[in-house]
Amino acid sequence: MSSDRNLGSAHSGTVEWMLQRLTALYLALFLLFLGVRLAFVPPRSYEQWRTLWSGNLIRVSTLVFALGLLGHAWIGLRSVFRDYIRLAAVRLLVELTVGCVLMAQALWAFRILWR
Repeated sequence: MSSDRNLGSAHSGTVEWMLQRLTALYLALFLLFLGVRLAFVPPRSYEQWRTLWSGNLIRVSTLVFALGLLGHAWIGLRSVFRDYIRLAAVRLLVELTVGCVLMAQALWAFRILWR
């Protein structure tokens, strides 16, 4: 018996799986770093908070965190949409809407960090 369905590449989910794991690892490490930093040297005034977030390394790290979080969310949500939304037009509309919201949040994060 042969199947006429095109199942695509055997690797189609591997990249998504790897990206989910890498973003989760970065998110966990960043939150651990930030939690330890804030536990041992807690900012007590607005100026101290401002100083903490003024360095380029922490800004870039936080932006990578935000983009990683949004990418992680996109991969997970897209997988759910593909599994549970059967109508292609509805799925496309939902994916476009969520994609636009996530892009707006990425731009908002950039704006906050580089004001």
